[in-house]
Amino acid sequence: MDFFRSLEEEDEEDHNVIHYLEDLIFFLADMDIVKAREIKENITQIEALKWIDKKHKYTRQQNEDYK
Repeated sequence: MDFFRSLEEEDEEDHNVIHYLEDLIFFLADMDIVKAREIKENITQIEALKWIDKKHKYTRQQNEDYK
């Protein structure tokens, strides 16, 4: 009986380890999703700043040409 009891205990311990690893994997996956969203937002902001800068340079050139 002790042999089977020890097998059951190991199974429960393995089960806990598996749950821990699953939680860890989901946590890391969520972190990657958040990081990917941050990177996407940063790229969008950079693209917007480039567009504003280009528009500003174009407007400044137009103003200089007008003078």
